[in-house]
Amino acid sequence: MSEEQNTAASSSTGLDPKLAAFLAYLFGIIGGIVFIVIEKDNRYVKFHAWQSVAFAVALFVAWVAYSIIAAILGHIPVLGWLIDLVLGAAISIGGLVAWIILLIKSFSGEEYKLPFIGDFAEQRIQ
Repeated sequence: MSEEQNTAASSSTGLDPKLAAFLAYLFGIIGGIVFIVIEKDNRYVKFHAWQSVAFAVALFVAWVAYSIIAAILGHIPVLGWLIDLVLGAAISIGGLVAWIILLIKSFSGEEYKLPFIGDFAEQRIQ
């Protein structure tokens, strides 16, 4: 099924598929799980719901890894603190930018795939 047919087809949720995909990202892991459970037909919505969940989990894992690294490097004066600051900012800003891109792309009807995460989401809907 082509991308246009997926976004034009109705969703079993009663929402426009682009809006449903947008909401899956907007409400993070909870929104993704909700649309995984309630969406029965629309491949576009299911893809974005799975990608939303996978993105949230990946971001959580990145934060856990960062917390462990920060706890270790926090004992090193100056250099450890700088690395901690840069790493924390990179995860925060990178996550925010990726989230905004996903929101925009999903609402515009584009099946935008994140590296690795998008492949995982696509496997889930096959």
